[in-house]
Amino acid sequence: MKPSMKLSDIEIRDITGSDAALCRDLCNELMKFQAELSTIRTDVLQAMTFENRLKPSFEKAEIKKLLLALDNQKPIGYAYADVEDINKEARYYVPEWASNIYTPGHLMFFPPQQKLPARLGTFNNLYIKPDYHGMGLGDKLSLYVMRWIKGIDKISGIYVYVSNGNEKVADFYKKYGFKFSHEVLGGFITAYYQDI
Repeated sequence: MKPSMKLSDIEIRDITGSDAALCRDLCNELMKFQAELSTIRTDVLQAMTFENRLKPSFEKAEIKKLLLALDNQKPIGYAYADVEDINKEARYYVPEWASNIYTPGHLMFFPPQQKLPARLGTFNNLYIKPDYHGMGLGDKLSLYVMRWIKGIDKISGIYVYVSNGNEKVADFYKKYGFKFSHEVLGGFITAYYQDI
C-alpha cells in the first residue's frame, strides 16, 4: 500500500487506555534503529525491545500518554510520555537494563542541580516510519505530547533522553525548548531538559 503523503490523511489516536502492544512493532523498529546508530555499548541497545523498554514503562506509569499514528489503519508512528513524582532517592536509581554498564559516580537520569522532590515529565519515545519522514508528523505528535505534559498540575520540568549515535535528533528537540542537561552513563545517553 502506497503511504499517504498528506499529514491530513494520517490519523492520530490516543491509545493510553488501550494495550501498549499496539506499538510493539514500531517500538522494536525504534530500538533497532538506535542500536544501529550507537557507538557506545551497542550490545545494551541491541538487547532493548518493546518487552523490556516501552511495556514496563507504560505499565508502571500512573500519568502517561501514548499516541499512535495510523495511515489507513496501519500503524506508522507513535509517541510516548509520562509524568512522575520523583523523590530524592530516584537520583540514584539504576534500571535493570543499565545495571551491567553502570559505574558508581556516573550521572544517571537527574543531575545534581535538579531539585528533588519534583513532578517531572519524560518524553520517552518518538518514532515515525522512514517512508513518512518530512511530512510534519513528528512535529504533530511532539506538539500534542508537549501540550499534554505542560497541562499536568504541578509539573516543573521535562526531560528527553537521546541514545548515543542519534545526536542529530537533538536539534529536533531543541526547537521545542530542550537544552543540554547532562550525559547519562558516560555518554551512553544524553539528557536534555526544559523548565516549565
